[in-house]
Amino acid sequence: MRKILLTLFLSFLFMMSYSQFYKNIISSPKGFSDSLNVIVKEYALNYRGIQGELLEMQNGVEIYKAFASLPGAQSASIYRYQSKVDTTASWQAIMCSGVSFKEASKIYRNLYNAVKKSKINFNEPSAGGFYGEMQAPVESMRFIQSDLRSSSTGKIYQKLVVTIELTGEFEDWEVKISISHKRDDSKYL
Repeated sequence: MRKILLTLFLSFLFMMSYSQFYKNIISSPKGFSDSLNVIVKEYALNYRGIQGELLEMQNGVEIYKAFASLPGAQSASIYRYQSKVDTTASWQAIMCSGVSFKEASKIYRNLYNAVKKSKINFNEPSAGGFYGEMQAPVESMRFIQSDLRSSSTGKIYQKLVVTIELTGEFEDWEVKISISHKRDDSKYL
């Protein structure tokens, strides 16, 4: 009986967290847009203003806690690259993990649409945004990525890219979002 009650309680919490995510994304586009604007503004400063404590060091990458996030995110981090070629940083968040393909694909689509609909202040005379084509979620593909590029013509934001990823391992799926500088990799090939 205790196991059944615990299972029901955990199922209820799980459903509430995802309904909260949908509520945050769908019912509050202004809140999402405002949060995205804070992160985009910090991109110009290499995310220094929203960088928290060091969480982990990996091969050439320092990972910090991020003080700014998007509605519904489970966690947000800043990845600071420490190589001779790349000293930029990227902001990344996990929007969901350990969910079914059906749930993850809904979150992936909603997140893509929320980013695309957001009005962004690129410090230009009029608000801008992001454009790109969504790669449709397909369960047989274990990695799906959609890139949205900045509409800004200014030097600072011209190579800004929002990447939304849907990845799956066995039955568990995850949705991530990252905001970073997209460099021209062709010169390194």
